Amino acid sequence: MQRKVAAYIAQHNLISPGHTVVVAVSSGADSVALMHLLSRLGAEQGFSLVVAHVHHGLRAEADSEQRFVEELAAALGHPCYSSRVDVRGLAAQEGRTLEEAGREARYRYLQHLCRELGAQRIATAHHRQDQAETVLLHVLRGSGLRGLQGMLPRRGNLVRPLLDCTRAEIEDYLRAQGLRWCSDASNLDLRFLRNRVRHSLLPQLEREYNPALVEALAQLAELARADEQVLEEATAGVLEQALAEEDGGVLRLDLEVLRGAPLGLQRRAVLHCLTRLGGPQGWKMGDVEAALRLAAAPGSARQLHLPRGLRVEKDYTHLVFHRGLPPPRPYCHLLQVPGITRIPEAGLQVEARLQPPGAEGEADVRLDWHRLKQPLLVRSRRPGDRMRPLGLGGSKKLQDLFVDARIPARERDRVPVLEDAGRVCWVAGMRPDERVAVGPETTEILALAVRPLR
Repeated sequence: MQRKVAAYIAQHNLISPGHTVVVAVSSGADSVALMHLLSRLGAEQGFSLVVAHVHHGLRAEADSEQRFVEELAAALGHPCYSSRVDVRGLAAQEGRTLEEAGREARYRYLQHLCRELGAQRIATAHHRQDQAETVLLHVLRGSGLRGLQGMLPRRGNLVRPLLDCTRAEIEDYLRAQGLRWCSDASNLDLRFLRNRVRHSLLPQLEREYNPALVEALAQLAELARADEQVLEEATAGVLEQALAEEDGGVLRLDLEVLRGAPLGLQRRAVLHCLTRLGGPQGWKMGDVEAALRLAAAPGSARQLHLPRGLRVEKDYTHLVFHRGLPPPRPYCHLLQVPGITRIPEAGLQVEARLQPPGAEGEADVRLDWHRLKQPLLVRSRRPGDRMRPLGLGGSKKLQDLFVDARIPARERDRVPVLEDAGRVCWVAGMRPDERVAVGPETTEILALAVRPLR
């Protein structure tokens, strides 16, 4: 078995010489075997071990199990770190099951210890039966291909060296080495879903449908993992073309690129955005499909509210994902001429200068200074706003101008509007009002530029 585990480590590049590995040991058969195997392999291959144990505070025998792990680690010559966690209190505080809270506490401590010690890897003792149970659980929850991978040999700094070993092989190894282990009675508690799958559903399926079901599910995971890699690379290609990120954690997917991709890649691109903003756990196919229906719907200014405060909006060219940030508050500031007018509500500033006709310099618009009436205000849009855009022949509603310019609805309250004595003279990004436009009679120009706030 030692050779088998060594080959698996090499095949998946799990541990390298010089690494420090934090090995999670609960005192059960699987983790005791993992610690013993890695202790031997570390001596051969030049990596070192640190043992980590988490005391969940749920069972009377947990104290003796902690001592057992500490004594075994000392006998093998490895440092041992233990942590006590109030899992019951954590579950109540975070609204989780005991199973979920315990798992979260373990991984949180393992990652903390890995950072504190400067270790490169965390090793857990998941084996082939665990893999089969995980795949079956994902099937029961309606998983896609990603879930059918089950547990990966390596995810980030977390490695699973025993994933190709069966429970029988592990127990045979322990007996051959004369090693003891502790049995956790909670592993028989059928209140936990995984235990029901392990002790009831999986044995029934093996008895009545396929005696080699564990092998079949493990093979399914391996095949799904290879296919998932191909699809991930294809999704990365779509995202490279379609995805743009803005300040404030706003993600924008180009609709033309998204719609041109196969449906499977569309789903993956949307799920990528959801997980980037809301974390990897808990998303349902319904969330992804709702976002894709929004993308396919006609028109713009549509939006979708999803769990965890996420909002998806459709504008003319993009599907926009963000955390439901509120629109900017209405604003109104006296324009500084010459000078810079800051608009913190919109994250912008307006730079104004006076210059003679023909002078150079960057500007978004040039207006006839002497045709403007004081005071000049820069403000957000208001209901009923109208102006007479140069060259468009007559009065137009700002709302219609925004639609024609394809400015997304969520951006319209940020766009600066220039007003003189109650008249709209200019809207940032559009033509000036014909009544204040530069002409042959102009002798002095007001040049304006809208820039991000500095």
